[in-house]
Amino acid sequence: MNKISKVLFAAPLLSLLASTSVFASHNHNNVDMQKRMTQENMIGTWGFTTMQTCSRSKPEAPGSVSIDPVTRAFNTNVDIVGMAGSGNFVFNRDGTMSLETAAAGELDQSKVLVGNTPVSDGFFPTCKGVFNIVGKNQFSVEFNCVIDVPSKGIVIHAGPVKANGFVSSWGDSLTINLEQNVQTMTLLKSGNSFLQYQRVCLQNFNAHKVSRH
Repeated sequence: MNKISKVLFAAPLLSLLASTSVFASHNHNNVDMQKRMTQENMIGTWGFTTMQTCSRSKPEAPGSVSIDPVTRAFNTNVDIVGMAGSGNFVFNRDGTMSLETAAAGELDQSKVLVGNTPVSDGFFPTCKGVFNIVGKNQFSVEFNCVIDVPSKGIVIHAGPVKANGFVSSWGDSLTINLEQNVQTMTLLKSGNSFLQYQRVCLQNFNAHKVSRH
């Protein structure tokens, strides 16, 4: 191949490489912009409602492993427990988030005998964690909670809660769906832990933005 042929051959190849580089750069910038827009839509306070159903181990001593973390097989008998509640999510620009001013009630499906009271209320969780934008309109969250139960004189430390969700392109609504990881619930009275159980849950949150930051 003579020099002229080499130049004629190389010119379209260089043009193709340049256009490919420009396309890749544009695509990368577009993805970054979508993530920034998604995060901006997340920022603010959201009022939510939620429903939850959990498989919960029988209470054991603190430090016990009631559920295999890999297979999620239970090492104890199981209670099926439901919960419903409402409150606020707050998402901040630094990637932190919280769950605030929340209240919930519980349905213990194992309490089926005469005289039982399967429904109880008075659970007040507060949670702190982080969120991460994983794609256009998509995010993940992970947080831990402290649940005050004044009627029983106890506090429950719960977590980790792992979930993923979607926020609307208009930034006015979002949904969150739990991953089914093992959560540990530690019961404390007067600051001392005395019982522990673990659970695997199905739960979703539906939220609407109530204020922007």
